Amino acid sequence: MLEKLYLNAPFWVQNIMVFIKGYRIQKIRFNKVFKKEFELAIENQSKGKDEIDLIQKERLKAFVKISNKTPYWYSQFKKYNVNLEANDIREELKKLPIISKGIVKKNIDKIINKEVSGKIIPMSTSGTTGSGMSFPQTNLMVNRQWAIWWAYRSIHNIEFNTWCGWFGSKNIVTASRNKPPYWKINRPGRQVLFSAFHLNKRNAPLYYQEIKKRKLTWLHGYPSQLSLFASFVLEGNYEKLPDLRIITIGAESLYDYQKEIIEKAFGVPVRQHYGLAEGVANISEDANSKLNIDHEFCYVELIPVDKENPNLCRIIGTNFSNYAFPLIRYDTNDLAEVDFEGGEMKIKKIIGRSSTYLTLGNGQRFGPISYLFKKMTNIKEAQVYQPNLNELIFRIVKNPQFKEQDEKDLLEEINKRLKDDSIKISINYVDKIERTTAGKLNPVISDVK
Repeated sequence: MLEKLYLNAPFWVQNIMVFIKGYRIQKIRFNKVFKKEFELAIENQSKGKDEIDLIQKERLKAFVKISNKTPYWYSQFKKYNVNLEANDIREELKKLPIISKGIVKKNIDKIINKEVSGKIIPMSTSGTTGSGMSFPQTNLMVNRQWAIWWAYRSIHNIEFNTWCGWFGSKNIVTASRNKPPYWKINRPGRQVLFSAFHLNKRNAPLYYQEIKKRKLTWLHGYPSQLSLFASFVLEGNYEKLPDLRIITIGAESLYDYQKEIIEKAFGVPVRQHYGLAEGVANISEDANSKLNIDHEFCYVELIPVDKENPNLCRIIGTNFSNYAFPLIRYDTNDLAEVDFEGGEMKIKKIIGRSSTYLTLGNGQRFGPISYLFKKMTNIKEAQVYQPNLNELIFRIVKNPQFKEQDEKDLLEEINKRLKDDSIKISINYVDKIERTTAGKLNPVISDVK
């Protein structure tokens, strides 16, 4: 209702509404509790592994005891004989089965902790794959989550007063608008909010000039949006933005080809952050390009997809910072590529949704799709459509440098991973790829149930 009112309002009224919304968000996220949590997060950055491990164990143990007050977790702990007084509760939790979003939605009333006191803030997931979910968060959860995120940003010299060029999915500008500006200014949040739905070759120079005029040092948003913008910058042969210092990524998986396009266009580091509205997992990239789990915020398990490939893991998480909606061993439906250093598991890459795998007629699992485009820097955007078990259609948006050899390279990568010549492969070149209602680029569309 509010979004419809906003989109139908005059442009100047929209500006006022953006200011009010920005102000309210700042009040919720960045209060006294946030400042305390942020100071702790900064302090924790200098602590050793054993100290962080102790913090996690203590927070997790308190969380589990509170979770036991909900009907769902009380019955689960009892059914699987979980000892809530164990010294290391993490080992006890491994007795529990992994739960999916589907299971959570079926039991949502039994999972919500109605006894939690204090301010409760409603939250929802985007439901990119048709499975959105609304749930409560405590104010502490919101403040702690943003404290962790800003601690990560501080590593990259991004300060609170830094203005940001934001490339996300929100419906910022009415779709029918055909003249600039195609962005809004969120002054309380120090953001220039660029419309994803007006980003095209014609408007890209306007976006570029606005960033340059405002001397923005930081861009943040979806990799699909930023790589698309970067491709237009490369096509136009624009000069590097003189004030830009860093680009941060969130909400979607960052593919290698996207990162290369963005870095080539802007000449600055691209750092990624992985987090979820559910708060079950949080992984941040440091200045040395290493991906680190924020253990003091959540409990993450990396579980191999199968024994044959132990380096490909499911990301399973527990949101011990949100007492209002306890999720334990929750399947994020995301995958990570890992390796082992000195006997310790390290995250090498966030691959993203397990739905980027496809099942073919011969029973083969084909994917992850991101691997196919690893070296394809002349591809602007890509999507795989599966109409049936024995056919794959690759929708490709080319950039001007795309050559016949690029198609040959792509087909070679596909054939490397296919074990059946009977699978029909075709490439369909398109001008653009439609986004989801959440503004995201879905890498895989399948009609196969």
